[in-house]
Amino acid sequence: MNWFNELKIGSKVLGGFVLMALITGFIGLIGVMNINAINKADREMHTLMTLPLGQLYTVSADFQKIQTTMQDLIEAKSPLEKQRHLDTMKGVRVQFVDAVNAYSESIRTKNGEKLFADLIKAREIYVPLLNRMIELAMAGKKNEALFLMRGEAKVAGAAEEAAIAVLVKNKLTRSTEAFEANTAVAHRANNAMVVTMILGALFALGFAFFINRNIGNILKELLNEIARLSEAAVNGKLDTRGDVSKINLEFKGIVQGFNNTLDSVIGPLNVAAEYVDRISKGDMPPRIADNYKGDFNEIKN
Repeated sequence: MNWFNELKIGSKVLGGFVLMALITGFIGLIGVMNINAINKADREMHTLMTLPLGQLYTVSADFQKIQTTMQDLIEAKSPLEKQRHLDTMKGVRVQFVDAVNAYSESIRTKNGEKLFADLIKAREIYVPLLNRMIELAMAGKKNEALFLMRGEAKVAGAAEEAAIAVLVKNKLTRSTEAFEANTAVAHRANNAMVVTMILGALFALGFAFFINRNIGNILKELLNEIARLSEAAVNGKLDTRGDVSKINLEFKGIVQGFNNTLDSVIGPLNVAAEYVDRISKGDMPPRIADNYKGDFNEIKN
């Protein structure tokens, strides 16, 4: 971690904010991904389960309506009444076929295809019988129409009704499974968000404490070195200098500045002390030739 220790404090603080932003973005990304997963599951639930169930209920209701209308058509007393029931029958049959076709587009499994094929086979048997009953009823052949309706058509109609019921039951089962799967997806998404937020918060706190300790140690080392220099100066240890190698790169200049200051002050003072000592002993030293700045020139002169 030496490279990190050498970074400037501003860079470390900025890095901390960048890290917080990345953690926040990561948590947000996880949230968006989970929301998209839930939305996808909901769309599939609506498209493949809810709508098809509504279509099957329409198929079932229309099939019952076709049978009751067929009964009314056979029992009708007048041509006008027969035509009215026939028109109703035509509209219901169109609606029935539309619902069956719409439902077929939602089939996604082999089992669903098989069950739908069973319905089509049953219809292929029942529809011709239904058309025959309509012809007999419109021709006034009530007894023949009733005989067909209560015999062969009844068996074929029951088979088609059973095929519809099986489709409804299968779709209800799959809807329940899809609902449970969606619930599981939501729970996983919730758990993922909670775990991500906790880990993100812990990582952020850990990094914050790390930066705090790192910066604190840097400042502590600087203050300790300055205190050592001050104590040495107070105690007259004028040759003591700060250890620049112990100081963070950003603050090396402070300690180096102290060292330079001491060098600039102590050097001329040592020369002055030497000259005073020699003069006091009757030894006249040569004129000081070194170049000093500011007040030290007064001492030299």
